[in-house]
Amino acid sequence: MKCKFCGGSDFINLNNVVALNYVNSTLPIKAVPVSIKVDVCTSCGLGVNHTPLSREEYNQIYNNFFYFAYYFDDVFKKYFYIDDISFFVKHIPNLDSKVVELGCHDGHLLYMIQEYQKQHGNGNFTNLMGIEPSPNADIGIAHGLHIEKAYFKPGYFKDNEKVDVFISRCFFEHLEEPFEMFKAMLDSLSDNGKIIMKVPNFTGYDLTHLYYYSWPFLEKMAAKYNAKIIDCLIKYQEIWNAEEITVVISHKDAEYPAIKCPFDIEYTVKHEKQHILEDKKLFSMDCIEMEKFMRDKENVYFLGTSVHAPYYLTVLNKMKVKTNIIPVDILQNRKGYELPYCNNPVILLSDLKGKKIDAMVINGHNKEDIFAKLNTYNINVEKSL
Repeated sequence: MKCKFCGGSDFINLNNVVALNYVNSTLPIKAVPVSIKVDVCTSCGLGVNHTPLSREEYNQIYNNFFYFAYYFDDVFKKYFYIDDISFFVKHIPNLDSKVVELGCHDGHLLYMIQEYQKQHGNGNFTNLMGIEPSPNADIGIAHGLHIEKAYFKPGYFKDNEKVDVFISRCFFEHLEEPFEMFKAMLDSLSDNGKIIMKVPNFTGYDLTHLYYYSWPFLEKMAAKYNAKIIDCLIKYQEIWNAEEITVVISHKDAEYPAIKCPFDIEYTVKHEKQHILEDKKLFSMDCIEMEKFMRDKENVYFLGTSVHAPYYLTVLNKMKVKTNIIPVDILQNRKGYELPYCNNPVILLSDLKGKKIDAMVINGHNKEDIFAKLNTYNINVEKSL
């Protein structure tokens, strides 16, 4: 086995358990946790998923998969990316700069960039666009955003059509040919243009994540393609229990000074091994608490069908929990979806308006806001965890 980036042959293995969630029940892929194998090249630090799905399965996911719809819920506007918006905006040089987000989902980031500019700047950005192949694009288009429902490929923009800012947010780790895509962005980038790339900081275990990146590797990647990193933001996201890294990349000859990474590959891998151990320990403790809470109850509502929900339900099944679990969520796009080892489809919190609930597990960090939502719908929960 050779590293796809540098040709190295020495690897470190990291194993974790992942789950694909929120897939429509009409698809053959369900949200069942499986083991994932990630091999890390000791020469360059690239992590590769060596247990990927098939191309047919990925096509099913990206053509049918509904992610979050951030527009419609103030809770998620508060907790997702709001601290990052100023970082994106400060790297857009002018109001008429051509800004293109690849894999923009429903366009919520473009929407929030425009909203931030309205509140903190003078005037509005006039040339924002997104490229997104999934049904999420329809949500942003319906809200007036310029989103092209397509896959970005080399040659997407004509030679004389230059982009001032590319945004790749939680997109690059999904690509089968990331380096070809990176070169395509550089080829379409203006002389002092920028690529703002946000990826999990060597974490984010997911069946759709094909590569794992860190600042040390991204620095090597930029140098190989005659580019440089000019800014970086590393942020811990409590809701994912994981770090995210955002780097800003420009041409080697651009007017901005390069910045150097303070970490090395050895530090990155050691840090991630420790994170996996701590994450598994916390997860096991949560499952034990949930089992005790459910032990004597006939029905329990499970509020928050986030990325951790499939893990919990799988382990609770192995612990032979007999409780009837009813999954509940706030976001409309999740209604009717199936989770593993759960005989009930996801219902909306609004469906419980005015009802008395005997027991509810709240799977989320923002419990204060969730209880506010319960009060808004006049839902009386007798016991909660």
